[in-house]
Amino acid sequence: MDAYEEEQRKAFYIKVAKYAGIAAAVLIVLCLYFFAPLYFWILVGIVGIVVFVLAAIIQKR
Repeated sequence: MDAYEEEQRKAFYIKVAKYAGIAAAVLIVLCLYFFAPLYFWILVGIVGIVVFVLAAIIQKR
């Protein structure tokens, strides 16, 4: 059960990292496309990703 749980957790973290990476890439592309204040949007994206990852980790426990 322990090994299985460890595998599940690893797969979960990989999935979260993948979605976070996709979200960051999309945000950066949108920023470049619209020429919004780039640093502001990058900051928003980073904060959003951090909050999402923390929420996912807390929910998992």
